[in-house]
Amino acid sequence: MSDDEHLSEEDIELRNLFVRATLSRKRSAEDDFLAEAVFFSDDEDAGIKRVRSRPGGSNANGRPDYGETTWGRMLRDDVAELQDHTSAKAKIFRARFRLPYPVYLKLLEWVKIWHEKNAHDASGRDRIPTELKLLGVLRVLGRSTCFDGITELSGISVSSMQTFFHKFTEWFTEKVYPKFVFTPETKNDLVEIETAYVLLGLPGALGSMDVVHFAWGMCPAQVTNLAKGKEGYPSLAYNVICDHEGRALAVLKGSMAPLTTRP
Repeated sequence: MSDDEHLSEEDIELRNLFVRATLSRKRSAEDDFLAEAVFFSDDEDAGIKRVRSRPGGSNANGRPDYGETTWGRMLRDDVAELQDHTSAKAKIFRARFRLPYPVYLKLLEWVKIWHEKNAHDASGRDRIPTELKLLGVLRVLGRSTCFDGITELSGISVSSMQTFFHKFTEWFTEKVYPKFVFTPETKNDLVEIETAYVLLGLPGALGSMDVVHFAWGMCPAQVTNLAKGKEGYPSLAYNVICDHEGRALAVLKGSMAPLTTRP
């Protein structure tokens, strides 16, 4: 009795599918070998094999040249314009990454202290620039860009960007967020906040409130005039309450800018 008699029709069909796929791959490899022998010299063939050994790489380590990526060139060539908040490129940077360039630099200082423990990675290669990793995080958070989109702009692989993104958000939530956002939960918390105002002659005060404006991109045409205030462009306004140390205590629901200042 042959082995096939012990197999079901589904098993036989699956086995035959694997066999056909194996033969197809073998024929494809043989065709590639013949094509290289006919169309390429020995030197050209050696160059092709070197590229295949490190797909996507452009340097000796098999990594892209990060300085020549879209973001790498921006950080290298546009520094003067990015530092001028009135320049067109500074405004574009803020729109694309959701914060001004000087704030990005400050955040970068904190990230480097936390993240750059060694000059090289586990393989002994130079680290992926933290500057580009941080831009990737900001783009994901600000525009919900997929990780492959970050690779296209920075050269950072999807796996590296994913790993850094999750480590960054964990670190930021634990270490940075509490420095700027504080919700009083106990009587002692309220007393601590009030103390600064008592010393200023404002007993009973627990915070200061002001309006923060955010440009409203793609504002509907029918409400453009209603949403345009002293800034000269449509914006959404949020009333933010802070304590005397600048920590945000509460953020009220956003509304069209002029409506928040009308009596």
